[in-house]
Amino acid sequence: MTVEEILGNLRRGEHDTPIRNQIETWVNKADFKQLKTLAQMLSDNFPKNLQEEWRFVDVHYRILDGLVLQAEEAYIRALMDILLIPIPKQHIRTNTNQIAAKLSAFQTPELLDSLAKDFSEQHFELFATLVHELVLRLVQLAQYENLVSVAQKAKTVKHPLSQLPLELLTHERDLPAFLKQYGGIVSFSVAPFNPPQTVSNPVGNQPSELQFSRMANDNSETSVTAAFDNWQAESGGKVEIGRFTSDREVAANTIEQTTLLLELGLACLDSTKAENVTVRQVKPSEILNTLFSAAANGGAYNQGLGHAYGRLKMWESVAGLMNKSIQTDIKDLHDAMDKYLWFEFGSTSSLWFYDVAWDVGIVLIGEDRKTVNIVAATDTD
Repeated sequence: MTVEEILGNLRRGEHDTPIRNQIETWVNKADFKQLKTLAQMLSDNFPKNLQEEWRFVDVHYRILDGLVLQAEEAYIRALMDILLIPIPKQHIRTNTNQIAAKLSAFQTPELLDSLAKDFSEQHFELFATLVHELVLRLVQLAQYENLVSVAQKAKTVKHPLSQLPLELLTHERDLPAFLKQYGGIVSFSVAPFNPPQTVSNPVGNQPSELQFSRMANDNSETSVTAAFDNWQAESGGKVEIGRFTSDREVAANTIEQTTLLLELGLACLDSTKAENVTVRQVKPSEILNTLFSAAANGGAYNQGLGHAYGRLKMWESVAGLMNKSIQTDIKDLHDAMDKYLWFEFGSTSSLWFYDVAWDVGIVLIGEDRKTVNIVAATDTD
């Protein structure tokens, strides 16, 4: 097929096997000229109709995926050239973040460090993201001076990702288990959250005998939901948060052995009975696993933010849950997590949770043992 024939097929809604086969042929032959020409023609002819637009975007992604899998510098330089060809604005973030994730998965740090030596300013976002994708893949960045220079420049210009440490902290040690795995153009990931099928740790059925006041949501509300914002904006998700203060200290076993959660007036547990609510105390690392997976890998109908930005949004949600500013140093947030009590909860009968595969319930008891903060999220296909 020629580039013109591909464009004609796309306009007629025919964008399946023949186009994929042709792109694969050009990739295998290292015919970068044809691939760049196709990418440019897609850009020049992007339709305004959303349904048609996605056909063009799909082909654009297939070109990039074909190149990113090849472990040769010429392919990656062609990939970088094509990344400079404009696509609709709403796809740029996904494009850059996912490509950075795939580069870290398929290419050697040595090759990526070489490419980082003379990248153009237009590729700075790609490399700034790539640095933190490599951190999550346990690459020791200190060995790669050009990648270190990228990280230093990101710090200088106050790039959002520069807030992240260049090594995983203690409670982050399990995050690599939740990175997307790639099999060709197909990706999959393990999720640390699933709707409870049975109530293995039901809450008690006795009242807590505590008095709670619901606190107004301040500006940190947006950071509490940061890990789940992509579920709401790009998929079918919804989120509930609640901030409460008690008249007395709340012990860990009060969460587990009384109806406290049902007393707070949460929509996610409305009309739910105690025997249908499961709750368990968890480690800070388990909370990070949940928030990271939600942010990085997305919900039912989206790709998520990528691992680097997923890690950033994970920490923003932690800051919000602990009533701290998102400007708080991440190492300080990390160390402070040990001073709080953390729980995960779910329900087998709640009508609020979609009960498909993306249900999350997190409870925090504050350092003062009187603050109780909650975030619940759910998404559906």
